[in-house]
Amino acid sequence: MAIAGLLHDFYDKPWQDTFEKTPFFQKHGFVHAEQARKNAKKHFPDLVNEKIEDMIKTHMFPLNRSLPKYKESWLLTLVDKADSMDFLLHPLLLLKCVRINGKNKKN
Repeated sequence: MAIAGLLHDFYDKPWQDTFEKTPFFQKHGFVHAEQARKNAKKHFPDLVNEKIEDMIKTHMFPLNRSLPKYKESWLLTLVDKADSMDFLLHPLLLLKCVRINGKNKKN
């Protein structure tokens, strides 16, 4: 759980800094789990086994279509969703992320 928890967001393009137009199903929420899985396997091949790979690959379910296979995969998915609910407690973060206030726009 700890290894997958650390590596599940191991990608190189923070979505908050991405301003280029991309097709809907190529947006961050749909692709970053697979990017993180590939990066984890590439950089930490001795740590990533089948279960950890599944946990990383499926943590964005249902945005990615892979159904989690293990109870640990489901747990990581649920904890990740609960953590993202932080926006409900801090609405200004949500506004910043969706660029409503205009401060995140690049010139």
